[in-house]
Amino acid sequence: MGIASAVTFGVSTVPSQQLLIHEWINPVTLYFYRSCGIALCTYLIYRPKIWFPSLHGHLSIRGITVIIQWICLFTALKFADGTLVVSLAFTSPLFAVFLAWLYFNERITPAKLTACVITILGIIITVV
Repeated sequence: MGIASAVTFGVSTVPSQQLLIHEWINPVTLYFYRSCGIALCTYLIYRPKIWFPSLHGHLSIRGITVIIQWICLFTALKFADGTLVVSLAFTSPLFAVFLAWLYFNERITPAKLTACVITILGIIITVV
């Protein structure tokens, strides 16, 4: 599923790239429309579950945190360079590894550590 997710994301970036390169839309508007589409799809797929937090607490917490994440992303895009903001947004796997270790006592394996280093190097290369 990870490969399928990566391929789907890669394919979805082609239209976005064309829209941005030809300046048919600005990045903030593109992210706004994209987030509206994601929110609508999430609602249509999970609508019976979202409104019953006692039955599906994890899904409700996930939905709330995604909304907060998008608001923070939009706010950051207003005040900083888009390349920097998106690069920093891709640090989320680093936080996921740390929080999994902290709260769920997951081991930090050499593969996870290597992935974290590669992520940090990629961000440094992109930003500098």
